[in-house]
Amino acid sequence: MILAYIALIGRIIMLGFERIVVKKLGTGANPSAALMLFVGLAALFLFPFAIAIILKGNIDWLFLKYVATSSLIYAFAFLLYIKSLAEGEASLVAPLSNFNILFLLFLSIIFLSETLSVSKVVGFLVLLYGATFLNKQKNIYSSVKALLIDRPCQMMMISSLLVAVGRVIDKGNSTSASPVLYSFFLYLFIAIYLGFFMFLKGTAKEVFILFKDRPWVSLISGFINAYAYLCLLVSFKSIEVSIAEPLSMLSMVVTVILSSILLGEDIRYRIKGVIFMFVGAWFLCIA
Repeated sequence: MILAYIALIGRIIMLGFERIVVKKLGTGANPSAALMLFVGLAALFLFPFAIAIILKGNIDWLFLKYVATSSLIYAFAFLLYIKSLAEGEASLVAPLSNFNILFLLFLSIIFLSETLSVSKVVGFLVLLYGATFLNKQKNIYSSVKALLIDRPCQMMMISSLLVAVGRVIDKGNSTSASPVLYSFFLYLFIAIYLGFFMFLKGTAKEVFILFKDRPWVSLISGFINAYAYLCLLVSFKSIEVSIAEPLSMLSMVVTVILSSILLGEDIRYRIKGVIFMFVGAWFLCIA
């Protein structure tokens, strides 16, 4: 249990930096090339550990069929994630990834026959209220509308929905596999899908051009992506997904503060919104 919470704390810190790094990687670049570096380098960072586990043997390889499915979902989710951060302000779009916990709730109600309680309704309303501070307008209606018509915000919301679907698959199947192997093959499959797509489009060379132009940002993004996700899977071993995901949202506070310091973004209202969204997520998970 202690290891699980240590892993979760590590995830919170790394995710706080991830959005800033990804924004620097994706701005002005081909999103597919940025994603290839984001996941491809993550797979490379995990490769030595994955090989060590494989050499030990006694592996149930059935998890690969689930990884093949979830990686396709994550590929689309990450593309939208990178495009959203590249085109929008980090302190505006990054907190919207908090909505994946709401989408997780809806998926559980629809597919797992969970009930809709008062706590869940309250959590949804508080989460939505917090989101209105991200793009503050003259009233709540105008604030919500401003989010819904903003293209980067739209992409982040869709990304959050896809991530929620991926998390459901992860939780149901990652417990039977090593977190390291699950993470490694997830990123490997994404890289394979993406590489095939870029080969057909004739844009594969852009990956090398981007890496040559931004080597350190590329390496840092891959490192964070590898070990932040690995930390999540480790935490899933002892912590329920409905607890691990809301706690991970504390990383948004780190992101918003860093976006002010490093990117000069105005966060006067947004820090308050992130706090409300975190509270709303907790109402959802205690329901």
